[in-house]
Amino acid sequence: MRDNNYYLSTSRLFRLAHRRGARVAVAIACVTLLSLDAGFLYLHSQDSATVIPVSEALERFRATAPSTGEAAGVPVPLEAEGRTGNGGAGNSGPAANDLGRVENPSVVHDASPATPPAAPEAELTLPEPGVYLYATEGEEQVDVLGGTTHTYPAQTTITVTATGCGVASRWDALAERWDERRTCLDERGEVMHSLASYHEFFGQPDRRDYECEGVVVHPPRAALGQTWEARCSDATSTIRISSTFIDIQTLTVGGTQVEALHGRGTSTVSGSVRGTQSEEMWLDARTGLALRRVSTVDTEADSPLGAAHYHEEYEITLTSLTPRS
Repeated sequence: MRDNNYYLSTSRLFRLAHRRGARVAVAIACVTLLSLDAGFLYLHSQDSATVIPVSEALERFRATAPSTGEAAGVPVPLEAEGRTGNGGAGNSGPAANDLGRVENPSVVHDASPATPPAAPEAELTLPEPGVYLYATEGEEQVDVLGGTTHTYPAQTTITVTATGCGVASRWDALAERWDERRTCLDERGEVMHSLASYHEFFGQPDRRDYECEGVVVHPPRAALGQTWEARCSDATSTIRISSTFIDIQTLTVGGTQVEALHGRGTSTVSGSVRGTQSEEMWLDARTGLALRRVSTVDTEADSPLGAAHYHEEYEITLTSLTPRS
């Protein structure tokens, strides 16, 4: 028969093993937490808000600007009868964009029962290619991983580059935050065919490329008081846009008075990105160049860490009508 010392020894061994197991479990948990903390700190260390100097924007413009081809600033008359954009003639039907896709006309309705104010017709052009400078106030922020905020510099740029049927206009807020839209002229005015939007937080890039239908970004004056319903979409989300151009105002840019087409727009996005954007804009009534823009964005997007809330507010104001090239 085994004596009590045997049972005492066995019991002691079990207690020791249990204590050691608990210590191992605690050690593993600590290592896991330290690893998570290290990953958290590493990701935060990768976050940046890099200002793009005007010289860098100029270098990019000079490297990509076409040396030949149709100049973007050539006037394009808007006739009473419909016509194609720069790429065609003699066809009053839907216009083909620079990718060859035929768009359906946008849906237009009166913003109010009141008669739109009469305004003399004027021929529209597209902005002269080059780098335009904007006084800027604003920031963007996201709430994942404890959150971070990118404050925009006091000066940002919009680079206008000639394309096959119109222009590409790229706003660079930061190296980690930019938008680019491609537009052409047709019977409706200046119409956006594609939009690229780029955000980067914690070193993780997020670029979205949208194809657009019916997005009139610069109508003729005769369209004052009308509202355009349009949309842009990519593989996972859709933006529905409603924009109204209200009146003609006078803005002073670099000491020069400019007639400005004043409008407001709201956008609702659904899918993998969900939320809203409101925008108020003042465009050069002749060229469609952004003279002033005020924007607020609130969205939520799917991410590996769960739903990520994004907020952006900014205001940009053109400081000179003459681009750098």
